[in-house]
Amino acid sequence: MQTEKKIKKKSAKSIQKKVEKYDFDIEWFAAKAKVRYTEPNGYSQSFNANIKLHKNNAIWISIVPLLGIEMARILIEEDRVQVIDKINRKYYDLNQEYVGQMLGYEVDFDILQKALLGQRFYEFKKPKAAITQNKYFLEDVVKKIVSRLWINPYDFTIYKMQLYDERASKRLDVQLSEYANFKKFYFPKKRTVDIFSPENYHIDITYSKIKFNEPQNISFRVSNKYEKVE
Repeated sequence: MQTEKKIKKKSAKSIQKKVEKYDFDIEWFAAKAKVRYTEPNGYSQSFNANIKLHKNNAIWISIVPLLGIEMARILIEEDRVQVIDKINRKYYDLNQEYVGQMLGYEVDFDILQKALLGQRFYEFKKPKAAITQNKYFLEDVVKKIVSRLWINPYDFTIYKMQLYDERASKRLDVQLSEYANFKKFYFPKKRTVDIFSPENYHIDITYSKIKFNEPQNISFRVSNKYEKVE
């Protein structure tokens, strides 16, 4: 029986430097995604999505059921969320807080785009280091939120990111896997998102046909045939 290698103890600064080597900066991201979404009551649905992201500007999402007909289109900006419901021919113009209300955890635009890209939520200032669950572990308090990282010990890619709001007893977990080499950086093709608020919302996202730094069309036109819902 093969035993796992013992993980060598390292300082928080040393771990953080190795993790930062995997940081990447992009302006554009596009991918197809298979998504499975499960609500606390056990209701679950699967669908395909086309995702386009213009960093720090907009996230464009087209939701397509397994039958292949576009069901909805969403445009998320820093302070605005627009939704076209193509099934019921309705249009929603909402503030950014809508995303947090839908997920049960307050997320701003920056956190949402980092979850989609698999990038660290916050820069740690004075993290504490440990070894847990056979992973390197970093923890820091940022903006009154406990921010945690679990790091794969042999290549220093991120295994899991967590934000924990102790005051509201809410938690956001993003587990990353299926890393692929895109020449200039490694990128996780799969992420599993769990939101505890305290009910558990679960989302599995697997990317394919990934593109970086290729400008995308993210226009969002609403036909006057759609009813605007106030």
